Amino acid sequence: ALISAGAAYIVTDAIDDADLLTVVEAAQDWPLLSGGSGVTAALAAIHYAGRSALNFDDRLRALPPATLVVSGSQSPMTRRQCEAALREGFAGFRLDVPALLRGSFDGARLAAQARDVLSGGGHAIVYAPAEGPDFIRQTQALGASLGWDAVQTGERIAAALADLARRLVNDGVVGRLVVSGGETSGAVCRALDVRALQVGLPLAPGVPFCFPLDGRPLLLALKSGNFGDEDLYAQVRSCGAGTRPR
Repeated sequence: ALISAGAAYIVTDAIDDADLLTVVEAAQDWPLLSGGSGVTAALAAIHYAGRSALNFDDRLRALPPATLVVSGSQSPMTRRQCEAALREGFAGFRLDVPALLRGSFDGARLAAQARDVLSGGGHAIVYAPAEGPDFIRQTQALGASLGWDAVQTGERIAAALADLARRLVNDGVVGRLVVSGGETSGAVCRALDVRALQVGLPLAPGVPFCFPLDGRPLLLALKSGNFGDEDLYAQVRSCGAGTRPR
């Protein structure tokens, strides 16, 4: 009726999932639908009705044991997630950002330290410190003194984290890799030559676990900084160990 009356755009709201299904059923063939994840869930419920859910249990059980978190995000939630994981027994390896930018950072040494933990049955976080606006300003000022703008400075940090991820994942002991930060996620995927992913089950809204389509035994969770609960990293560690995502 609204279209017949000449409406070009229709904005709706929903109180519950039944409302979403009603809206999406009416609009499923339209050229453009925009909305949150509830819209895509409703579309899936309509287009894949009757299909059984994918089962990832065998693939999860086949993963190597270690979990590695690589964090370049400066968000408050990322900081809390790192702190929570350290309390849960993850070993922490802090990236020396000033040394990295000045060219004196020993990435091979940090990778060797993390490798000892991972190969010994432990789990590790390699992270750029998320210490708030002052740290960001100081880092950008140091980058500027070296001739880089803020974007170029961030790219160097992301590239260093990606190189560390490559060194550790290619050793074959890492079965679960979490990357926090959009730019860092892109850099890590390029370093690992991950070109396409099979999306698994949600760990949190907007954070599914995934698998590289090339078949390598690696679970990937790529997330923007503020996504996920504080215990996200411990939750990923438990995937395939008799537990399933929430």
